[in-house]
Amino acid sequence: MLVALAFPALAGGKLVTQTKVANLDDDPQPEKVVPQEVCLPPAGEAVVSDCPPGDFPQRHIEIEDTCGGAPYASVISSEQDFVQTLKVSNFESLTKRPEIFFDLRSGAGGRVGEIRIVSWEDTATPAACRKPRDLFVYPSRRTLGKVPRHTKSHDTFAATVRNHTKRYAGKEVRLVETYVDRNDPFCCPSFERITWFGYNAGKDLYVRIATRVKRIKKR
Repeated sequence: MLVALAFPALAGGKLVTQTKVANLDDDPQPEKVVPQEVCLPPAGEAVVSDCPPGDFPQRHIEIEDTCGGAPYASVISSEQDFVQTLKVSNFESLTKRPEIFFDLRSGAGGRVGEIRIVSWEDTATPAACRKPRDLFVYPSRRTLGKVPRHTKSHDTFAATVRNHTKRYAGKEVRLVETYVDRNDPFCCPSFERITWFGYNAGKDLYVRIATRVKRIKKR
């Protein structure tokens, strides 16, 4: 019941279910980026199939390609209740080909989930199987902000990828995290942290370039 109610509550019926097609690597054939529905049985690993009663439908992001002339698929995310955002674009001009940006969420308020930017790496030989590389992962040690002083816990998070500021070249990840004070209900956080991440070609990662924490004015 909670899974079913989470969808319209957070995304207003605009959940991502459609496959995207793009050339992600150095061969001429396009790849498919699939928000694949899977079943999460009460015990065991997720299974790609129609969900029978008692199982829970979830989704993960899967890349469909070929390897050695045969179909090949690689899952590049965890399983979550729904896909909120899925974009395929060359976000950074320093990279050769498009990257995949996605935001998956779980729970009635969508406060659990993950955000990633992933590239589909070229290989040295045409027959080799390509592998995903994470350029940005949230939450992770590199991206998760510390809980501000005098706050109780992390509340919500969101991220966008665009040219947010002219101070830095290319497109940046703008990550917004909110935190609740000890006396706050979860609807009304007291602090907001905004962190910008820019692509570093030497590390082949999005790295932190600036951060700002401010108290949210209460009306």
